[in-house]
Amino acid sequence: MDKEKRCVIPIALDIDYGTYWNPNRYFGLPYNWYIIIGGRGIGKTTGCCLKAIQGWNNREEEFVIVRRYKTELTKIKGIFDKICTGIVTQGLGKGAFEYRFNGRRIGYGLTLAMQSSYKSGIDFSNVRLMIYDESILKPNGNLRYLRDEITELFELSSTIFRDRKDYRVFILGNNLDIFNPYFEYFEVPRFNGIWTDPDRGLYCELCRDKEAFMKKQLETPLAKLTKGTSYFDYHYNNDVLIPEEGNIGSKGYGDKFIYRLVYNGKTINMYFHGEHELFAEMRDKAIVDDYSIVLMSNNKPNYYFIRNFKGSEIGTLTRMKWFKGEVVCDKPETSSVLGMIMNDIK
Repeated sequence: MDKEKRCVIPIALDIDYGTYWNPNRYFGLPYNWYIIIGGRGIGKTTGCCLKAIQGWNNREEEFVIVRRYKTELTKIKGIFDKICTGIVTQGLGKGAFEYRFNGRRIGYGLTLAMQSSYKSGIDFSNVRLMIYDESILKPNGNLRYLRDEITELFELSSTIFRDRKDYRVFILGNNLDIFNPYFEYFEVPRFNGIWTDPDRGLYCELCRDKEAFMKKQLETPLAKLTKGTSYFDYHYNNDVLIPEEGNIGSKGYGDKFIYRLVYNGKTINMYFHGEHELFAEMRDKAIVDDYSIVLMSNNKPNYYFIRNFKGSEIGTLTRMKWFKGEVVCDKPETSSVLGMIMNDIK
C-alpha cells in the first residue's frame, strides 16, 4: 500500500542509541516475553514507544500500553509527545482509551486492574506489541501489586492476542526492588546481565547504563547532591534501591528461633532479637516442617494459613513489630520480601 495512504506518522525524535537503551535487537530474538529492568532515564519506555510507532508506520500494526491502575493510565495520554505530534486519545470507558492519528486508531492504553472488562467489545486483532510500563514497584511504597497480578497480566495477554503467535510483550521496570513477583513467578535465579528461558520464550535483562549516558548523568546537580547515598547507587550505579524502611543487621548470639514464613520458593526464619525486636533471615528455598507457616506456594495463596496467622498471637506480634520498625533483617532482600508479605496480609 502507498505510504501516503497508510497514514504514516512523522517521527521527530532522533534517539542517540550510543547513549540510550536500544530496543531494536530484541525484535530479532526468538522470544515473545521480555522483562527489562534498569535505571531511570535510560530510555526504556521511550524506546518501546518508538518501536510502537515504527510498527504502525511500517506494517500498520497496533500496540497496547498498560499501566497497573486507572490513575496511572491517565499519566500516559501524552506519552508520544516527545516522539511525534498529532497523536490524540479517545476514551473508551472501562479505564481504557485509544491512541489515534489523523482519525485512525493506532493503539490502546489499558488498565491492568480492569482487564476483565476488556474481554469483548474492543478489537485487538491488529495488536502485535504490548508494553507494560512501570511494572516494578518500590518496596513499602504507596502503590501495591495487584493480588494475583501475574494471572491478571496473562488474562489480558490472552484477551489481546488470542491464539496468535506473532507478538511481543515488554514488561518494563526500574531497579526498585531486589524481589519482584515476576522473577519469583518464573523462578528466575540471581543473574547479572541477561538470563533466558528458551522453553518459555522468556528473556530477562538487567540493563547497565551506557558510558555516554552515565557521563551526562554524573554532571547533573542531583548527582552531586546525592553522592555517597543509596539513592546515588540506585540512580547512577544501577544498584537496586534499598528500602528506606529496611532495618538491616546481624542475628544475635542469643536470638531464639520462633517460626518460619514460607512464600513460594523463599523461607523467612523469625527469631526473638534482644528485648524488643524480632530478627528475620531468609533462605532461597522453601523449608516446610512443623515450624513453617506456608503463606504462598506455586504462586497460590494458602488462605487457611494466612487467616490463622493473622488471627494468632505470633502473627499479631510480627505485624505490630514490622509496622513499628522493630524487625531487623539480615539483608535488604529479606526486608523487601517480608514487607510484601506484611502488606498482603494486613
